[in-house]
Amino acid sequence: MQQTLGLPQLKLKLGVDHRWSSQYESLDRLLQAHQAIINIGLNDTEVSALTLTLEEWQDLAQIRDTLRPFKDIIDILQTSVNPSISMVKPLTATITKNILKITDPEGDYCQTIKLLVFEGFIERIKSYKMIEEILLLVCIIDPRFKDLNYLEVQERKKAQDLLKKSFVEHKGRYQNLFEEERQEADLFHEKKMKVNEELCLIF
Repeated sequence: MQQTLGLPQLKLKLGVDHRWSSQYESLDRLLQAHQAIINIGLNDTEVSALTLTLEEWQDLAQIRDTLRPFKDIIDILQTSVNPSISMVKPLTATITKNILKITDPEGDYCQTIKLLVFEGFIERIKSYKMIEEILLLVCIIDPRFKDLNYLEVQERKKAQDLLKKSFVEHKGRYQNLFEEERQEADLFHEKKMKVNEELCLIF
């Protein structure tokens, strides 16, 4: 039927329970092939009995569009050649403030999905609290995210304070290391001079 209609010949995909993105891909492929499925149903009563209504197709399209940003984020993280830990804060902020934001024109399905995902998402990111300071530090030193516009004012100030604190600590550590090296160099120089003096006395 796809060939008859001049459409790309695409196979349907089955979702895998433990791979969330496969569920999205299954839904997306179904929607890509929906015109061919509808046309088959016109001539086949068995297929017609299984074919979705126009309203159901529209609902599926809304669900797919609501889930698409999550698939995009997964793709970004999986294909990134750079360290991705600095992306955690910007991405979580984007998800909670933009992607999961409920807008009036959306259908009931979209609003329900966003509410459920938001609740689950907030619960999951609580596990990052133990490395909160690390996540803030890696953001502020990554040129892509150092403006911190995606953070609340309080978090932004915390990140800046952490960077200053870290700088002072490391500066002190390196100063101590430099002082130790200088003392060792002075001691070596003194021993060398003493050896030279002894050699002069012998010869």
